Amino acid sequence: VGALQKRNPLLHQCQATMEDAKALTRRGWEHLCQGRRHEAIEDFSRAIELDPNLAEAYNNRSIARRIADEDAAEDEDWADALTMHDLEAQMRLRQQRKWMCIGYSARGEPEGEKHATD
Repeated sequence: VGALQKRNPLLHQCQATMEDAKALTRRGWEHLCQGRRHEAIEDFSRAIELDPNLAEAYNNRSIARRIADEDAAEDEDWADALTMHDLEAQMRLRQQRKWMCIGYSARGEPEGEKHATD
């Protein structure tokens, strides 16, 4: 891979961009867990700009938007479309949306809900 990157710097730049997008997605999730949903949405949006095929960024932005009482349907549709050939990944993302593990604390509510939302 190293020799290929030396011959094709665009490949190296593309890989760096994808890693940056994943790092922004992780940081966005951390912001969301801390109740900083608007910063999380910004990170997820920037990740999507860098890698428009990163289903996890769309999925996480949909969760952040729902917590912020914003429309999230388009992000959910993108996450589902990007994982339509990987049913395991699609089910994992849907499960994450269904449970929204950190959603209740991110809204500032004192105790997390124990049941899935439908």
